[in-house]
Amino acid sequence: MPNPSHLTDPAVGYDQADLVVGLTELGDPALILGYADDRPTNRLALEAYTAGAELELWPYRVPFLDDVRLHVLGPQPELV
Repeated sequence: MPNPSHLTDPAVGYDQADLVVGLTELGDPALILGYADDRPTNRLALEAYTAGAELELWPYRVPFLDDVRLHVLGPQPELV
């Protein structure tokens, strides 16, 4: 169930709703649209999360994005 952002981070308050899941529940790559700046503005960035550094970002660069960022995740520990 989505959680209102103000419950997770009161400084963000009411701007969006987030479904909080573990990284293992996301596809690869996981693409998330967010703010390009530290605070909410009209500048947007695409955050791309992947297990492999070979992900090509050029297909995701579009005119309305101010930034496209790659985050390479290491192997996740197995839960016991």
